[in-house]
Amino acid sequence: MKLFLDFETYYSVPYSLTKMTTTEYVRDEQFYIHGVGLKIENEPAFYVYDIDVEEALRTIWEEYEDIELICHNARFDAYILAYHFGLHATWNIDTAAMAAGYFPGQTKSLKDVCIRLWPDDTHMRKGDELKSTKGIRNLSPELAQSLGGYCVQDVNLTHAVYYAIVPTYPAREMELIHLHTTMFTKPLLELNTIAVHEYLEETRKLRAEKIENSGYPAAQLRSNIKFAALIRELGLEPPMKISITTGKETYAFAKGDVGYQQFVNSNPEYSHIWVARASEKSTIDRTRAQRFLDAADPDTRKMSIPLNYYGAHTGRASGGDKLNFQNLKRGSALRKALVAPKGYQVVVADSSNIEARVLAWLAKQDDIIEQYEDGKDVYCSFADKIFPELAPTNKKDHPFERFLGKVCILGLGFGMGWRKFQATLKAGALGNDPIDVSDKKAKEIVEMYRDSNMKIAALWKTLDLHLFKMRSCKPDKKFSWSVCDIGYQYIGLPNGMRLTYPGLRKIASADAWRSSDAAADEYAVFGDQELVSNNVVHPDTPDREFALHKQTRKTYGAKVVENLVQALARIIVMDQMLDIHERYPVVLTVHDEVICVVPDDQAQTALAFMIDTMSTPPEWAGGLPLAAEGGFDTCYSK
Repeated sequence: MKLFLDFETYYSVPYSLTKMTTTEYVRDEQFYIHGVGLKIENEPAFYVYDIDVEEALRTIWEEYEDIELICHNARFDAYILAYHFGLHATWNIDTAAMAAGYFPGQTKSLKDVCIRLWPDDTHMRKGDELKSTKGIRNLSPELAQSLGGYCVQDVNLTHAVYYAIVPTYPAREMELIHLHTTMFTKPLLELNTIAVHEYLEETRKLRAEKIENSGYPAAQLRSNIKFAALIRELGLEPPMKISITTGKETYAFAKGDVGYQQFVNSNPEYSHIWVARASEKSTIDRTRAQRFLDAADPDTRKMSIPLNYYGAHTGRASGGDKLNFQNLKRGSALRKALVAPKGYQVVVADSSNIEARVLAWLAKQDDIIEQYEDGKDVYCSFADKIFPELAPTNKKDHPFERFLGKVCILGLGFGMGWRKFQATLKAGALGNDPIDVSDKKAKEIVEMYRDSNMKIAALWKTLDLHLFKMRSCKPDKKFSWSVCDIGYQYIGLPNGMRLTYPGLRKIASADAWRSSDAAADEYAVFGDQELVSNNVVHPDTPDREFALHKQTRKTYGAKVVENLVQALARIIVMDQMLDIHERYPVVLTVHDEVICVVPDDQAQTALAFMIDTMSTPPEWAGGLPLAAEGGFDTCYSK
């Protein structure tokens, strides 16, 4: 039975989902249900007022054995059902998640989705009556009735969105939406709160020590203007950049600014100041530790996992609910604070170098494929080309050479030019120490990569041509290429999803709006023309305004290859994750890792199954050499 559901709850300025995580909001003592909108199958939607909500819900759960819950933002509604009523659906479907996959890269609010699906039908619009209830816990009969009408409209819109999208939406993707919701509503991982408190105290103490060692007050390190003055007091000039947003010169003090990274590396005698500045500006570790503590269930210590299904253009999940599980550092205290219940193990399997493998397979770069098939170290193989006098290199005896080979294999496969390659190394590639490479050497390495991987370089050119076809072909036409379909402003993926490039157009190059690294890649420019796309600006917007919009992005063959490889790798790992979940409960996924919680006596068997599953290519990718590795522990220690 399909049950369309939408809760209406009390909220105020300080007490709202914009200020709190879902778990904090739903568990808070202020939480109050004004009512719930319900629609069973295609029957008329109806609204149940506050005092009757629990009875209505329990009646439905007693009457129906299998319930397919369909909500717009199921993470919120399904968590309310689970936490306050102990009710779980057989299947969870989120129409907001469906919209994220159907319109990748675009907003997924119910209001915007309805406008996108029915641009000319004013009846298919979300109301705004909810605003009148802000801060009011006890609604008047008139307000309650108004809210009920608003909720019924939302339920009907959710019903319409579901049936508009589901006919063409892949069944496996629907399974993924259910799994992502289940990770949140039925958590198995627990939080070691004692370890997190200790970590929080250690980071606060370390920050204070760094500030004291710098010799400057925290306020001077924190403020860009005061920090620039500090730098000038040292007899140095602060690094500058052109702001992409304003087009004006500003300080290049962001951690990711290459100019700042080079400035810091060039002035190591003041490293105590740079370290203190980084500690003062970067609050992510302290903030995340506290959010972990706030998000964990205070009674059970269970840790709901909020991942945004299809959070990226390529389909990758992203961190949600102010908690980003996608960038927890390997071996970090917060990773290790995620633990299995007593008597269980956290089993982790990681797909090895999957994007590099998919790239070689897609380009039919047979020599690299053979290296993977033979179990050779591809990073060392390329290091042998850079340092022939040391060949054959190996991981143990040549860590630097292998690292450089790794940067090349992972970075140069997507068209990185020599200038960007040089800057990447100097800034500290992959979180490692900076490496200075001369212009000549950087050019030699990039040319060496392209000459020895000519089929990969040819793939960039192939996608250049396909981009122009995507821009100019008729909307109802498509053609097959490799495992994909190429159509108007999209690439159709083998699982039925799409990589989309809305607003794709060719415009004259304009230095005023191009990003600072554009010149680093010759594949970004076609003569004096560039291909750009934007899924926000209306296609009728004049080219100049379109180009200046902050959401406009250059699109070129090598970049599309990167998008496509990431999308294909995501399909492979997610399908493998679903296969694993049929036997062992998946509790988290991080990039190319799949994490399960299993009983102690099944850990070794589960790991073997997971590695075997993740080493097996899908039917549509015959000849793709996959491999995986992993381990298990009482915590997420990998």
